[in-house]
Amino acid sequence: MNKRMSSDLLHEKNLYLAVFGSMADPISVMDAEKNSIIINHATAEMFLAGSRPNSLHCHEPASLDDLPWISVEIKEIISHIFADETIERELPTNSGPRHFRIITKQLTNSSNEPSEWVIILNDVSDLVVSRNALLEATANLERRVADRTEQLEVVNEQLRVENRVGMIDFAEMSRNCITASAP
Repeated sequence: MNKRMSSDLLHEKNLYLAVFGSMADPISVMDAEKNSIIINHATAEMFLAGSRPNSLHCHEPASLDDLPWISVEIKEIISHIFADETIERELPTNSGPRHFRIITKQLTNSSNEPSEWVIILNDVSDLVVSRNALLEATANLERRVADRTEQLEVVNEQLRVENRVGMIDFAEMSRNCITASAP
């Protein structure tokens, strides 16, 4: 390869690594056997104890022991995935459990055969909290509506009884008036 092509490839690689490393979402690349190859800064900061990658762009884990969440949680989750997929799971992080939308994308090599996996973790913890609060508020509102409906049915039945009693009293009063006014 000539020097110009080598320089262009190096520039392109550095460009992609800079983009990869600067993404706010945790991203990891795994090989076809689903072993971690490389992670971005966000992954290291969120899942490695107080770690920031030494590299300018990304971090190559020494082993899966470096990333227990991949070796246990993610590897188990994606072991059942054979195509691009999006799932939601809770994962342990440095700041405690967080909910993630896990997006998996399998890449292909130059022969168009499946190769590496890209795993993108969107932190949806705030959405999960909001969704759960909304579900709780909806359930509470439905309970309140059911309770109020029951109260209104009781009051409605009482009014019907009073109305029947009132009609009977009115009918009796009418008869008394008619019989009293009869000669």
